[in-house]
Amino acid sequence: MKNKQSVFIKILLLIGVPVVVVFLLMAETGINLLKKINLSSAQFTTIQNSIILVFVIGLIIVLAIIMIIAKRISIRVTRIENITNYIASRDVKLILNEQIKNSNDQLNGIIIALVNIAKIMQKRTIEVEKIALWDDFSLYRN
Repeated sequence: MKNKQSVFIKILLLIGVPVVVVFLLMAETGINLLKKINLSSAQFTTIQNSIILVFVIGLIIVLAIIMIIAKRISIRVTRIENITNYIASRDVKLILNEQIKNSNDQLNGIIIALVNIAKIMQKRTIEVEKIALWDDFSLYRN
């Protein structure tokens, strides 16, 4: 769970912070441009408040989208982590039931590769068990 949160936080920091900075710079630039136009104090305040409101709403929407995307990515990274932990513990039966979604991206490619590794491991384990049984049987025949 800790890794899932750290991936989520890293994505927010890598994408969210620059977006917030750009939005703030855009809002500041818009307000500075308004100051150059000859407007009455009431008009300036109304327009300034409208600009700030639009930028705040836009910023909230963009941050929500970033959070949704970051959450989806972190969930998939957690799936990959779980699969690799199952492989490390040789509990491949749990992996074989893993649902693979039809998605042509790198994260899904990693999941497919890990599931294939688990299938090969299970197949090799069965083969080794058969060989061991055959060796045990041949010892009793002699």
